Amino acid sequence: MRPLVLLFAVFVAAAAPVGAQRQPPVVGVGVALKSYSEIKAMTDARIGGRLIGSDFDPDTFTYQMRYMRGTGIIDVLVDARTGKILGGRESM
Repeated sequence: MRPLVLLFAVFVAAAAPVGAQRQPPVVGVGVALKSYSEIKAMTDARIGGRLIGSDFDPDTFTYQMRYMRGTGIIDVLVDARTGKILGGRESM
């Protein structure tokens, strides 16, 4: 009887919906983050220039991203949950 129950459990596990495996990464309890590639694409489109560095802060769920545009450097703070730019500054 046990081999039959085990075989049934394997079939049930294999039948899990494929979409259930494609959730955004989760950090902590109930905090879903956008992927880095999504964040980068959204920020690239709004800032322009070339990304020269980034850093993730797990305490605030933000990315600090640094871009070079022309001869200037642009630092932006991006919310990793929404992709929204929270602030930034440009230095020449």
